[in-house]
Amino acid sequence: MPQASERRQATVSPPTILLLIGIAVFCLHAALLGSWLIDDAGISFAYARNLAGGHGLVSQPGLAPVEGFSNPLWTLLLSALFAARLFAVPWSVKVLSGVLVVASFLVMASVARGHAAAPTLATLPVLLLALNTSFVVWTVSGLENPLLAALVVSLAWLTMKAPDTVHAIRCDLAAGVLAGALALTRPDGAIYAVAYPLVLLFTGAWAWRGLGARVIRYGLAAGVPA
Repeated sequence: MPQASERRQATVSPPTILLLIGIAVFCLHAALLGSWLIDDAGISFAYARNLAGGHGLVSQPGLAPVEGFSNPLWTLLLSALFAARLFAVPWSVKVLSGVLVVASFLVMASVARGHAAAPTLATLPVLLLALNTSFVVWTVSGLENPLLAALVVSLAWLTMKAPDTVHAIRCDLAAGVLAGALALTRPDGAIYAVAYPLVLLFTGAWAWRGLGARVIRYGLAAGVPA
């Protein structure tokens, strides 16, 4: 017969239960909106469709290229769906948005499980976000918000790991790429780029040369996609 310790390990932990509840609540909350999409999403759809069709980044085939969108990374992602013939309004973008939000929740829960004192309490923001109507509405609106959320959460996770010198190079480069991707997701996403260098500055007893090398790596990685 299994011992008591083995039975306890087989039991689903409270943080995992809270995560699953949060995901379910988000899906149900989003389902209440049905097929609704915000009108502005159609701008990205048009540019993405024309790019996938070989017409370039234009609002209509044959027109001069004008940057009528402010979310290039999201537009490119949608263009990939068009190119793969997987785009259908509204459900393709709804599913993509849901996947990105669930990925954000998984990263948040992973970080929370590492909380030594109260992992269940640290997982609570997942459920609070799922209950927040503004968050749910705008992440399934057809705009870039779910991509922004996933990138912000991922960058925050790497920023928390920044003081760890064991995988410093890998962490610096990955965080830089995410910071660059955030700037390409929407213009104000660039503001998140300052978090990583600030954490390096204020959480470690770094020699200036070591700190400078890490910031330079991070900056170069952020600049490549931008």
